[in-house]
Amino acid sequence: MKKTILGALSLMLVQLATFAQDFSGVIKYNMVNDPSKMFANNPNADRMRAQFGNFAEQARRPRPYLLTVKGNESVYKGDNTQDPGETTVEINGERRSFRMRAPKDETYYNLDTKKFRKYEEYAQQPFQVSGDFESIRWKVDPTQTRQILGYECMMATGTDTERRMFPSPNASGQMSFKDTVITNQLTAWFTDAIPTSAGPDKYNGLPGLILALDINDGVTTYVATNVEAKALTEDDLKVNSKGKKVTPEQLKKIKDDHQAEQMKNFRGGSPGGPVMIMRGN
Repeated sequence: MKKTILGALSLMLVQLATFAQDFSGVIKYNMVNDPSKMFANNPNADRMRAQFGNFAEQARRPRPYLLTVKGNESVYKGDNTQDPGETTVEINGERRSFRMRAPKDETYYNLDTKKFRKYEEYAQQPFQVSGDFESIRWKVDPTQTRQILGYECMMATGTDTERRMFPSPNASGQMSFKDTVITNQLTAWFTDAIPTSAGPDKYNGLPGLILALDINDGVTTYVATNVEAKALTEDDLKVNSKGKKVTPEQLKKIKDDHQAEQMKNFRGGSPGGPVMIMRGN
């Protein structure tokens, strides 16, 4: 049995080195954030739940995304053909209803050159962000399998790091944000029956399409709901070209400065209400 597993792992390494990416088609995913799990080990979690009420429950609503794949290229963006609907949250005992905003970000990935180009809106301003993306060091376990959309998928685990602003209330209840480098624990389920190393968002690099992904034990999950193989053109891989061109580092500084100004206004009595930072695309 041990030799069989080692043999399968060796074969997987060979596949990673020689994998042919000839799939062409569109995959639909549902992405779900669960902020209640994000704050599970936060010592201020009870106070935050009291302040933000049922926000976590509403935030768990699935958001649809599309992954368009053609060879070694892919585009990941929100599925804006679906109405995101309306939601109601209770914050500090007050109920508020508002229209959900469909995600407008669009990201192009070249899986050979490890380059990306992204259209992103922040504070109602459009940006063009481009740069390199790092390969995830996956560890494949072919003994762990799962059926997704009729495909037998193998499990792979890995990690990635990112900088994120975390909300943290002080003793008087005022909210501030701490810039923190975190390590994300990843669990992916991929099928080698679909010849592409693409996956949802920036998660790729396996010898087969990623059909499901779990980040940090359920804080964020992606699950494919449909796979359609079809011929595509170069136009299908275009992303929005509007916006100021910036590097990832420049955009992060813009966001940090904006959030600092928001907190300054909020502490000064601005009626804008509490500031919340949620994981998204």
